[in-house]
Amino acid sequence: MKKDLMYLFFLAVVVILLWVGGYIFIMSSPTWFTPKPVILSLPSSLDAALSNPTENSSQVHIVLITKDGFSPKTTAIHVDDVVRWINIDTGYHWPASDPHPTHTALAGFDASGNLASGETYSYQFEQPGYFVYHDHAPALAGEELIPIGLIEVLVPDGQ
Repeated sequence: MKKDLMYLFFLAVVVILLWVGGYIFIMSSPTWFTPKPVILSLPSSLDAALSNPTENSSQVHIVLITKDGFSPKTTAIHVDDVVRWINIDTGYHWPASDPHPTHTALAGFDASGNLASGETYSYQFEQPGYFVYHDHAPALAGEELIPIGLIEVLVPDGQ
């Protein structure tokens, strides 16, 4: 009986030492919990789309198209600025002005087809106002049009 009690005591001490040692090891090594950065390689077409910052001396604003929608969802620009949508998702997307399905709120603002991953669509806004747009591609698949965006086109100061 005395041997069994000594054996349990020894086992308990070993378990406690292992637990304390493991805790000290983990807490003294902060890199153990630090997430590793993920390096994404961009398709060459996306790299090319980002490398041309101006078109006709207008400012170019980038809107990324992701699986969750547009980023940013709201973009404030000036008259004659260009917005370039870049599809960084693996699926197809189709930015177009509201209302669905006619896209008539802003004539010409319609990619007129699906953008594959890495493809871009640009539109130059020539009049001030608020323009709501959506991703037309989900409608082609019979899905609901939830991802929307807003472009606020301002008149530059002094004009």
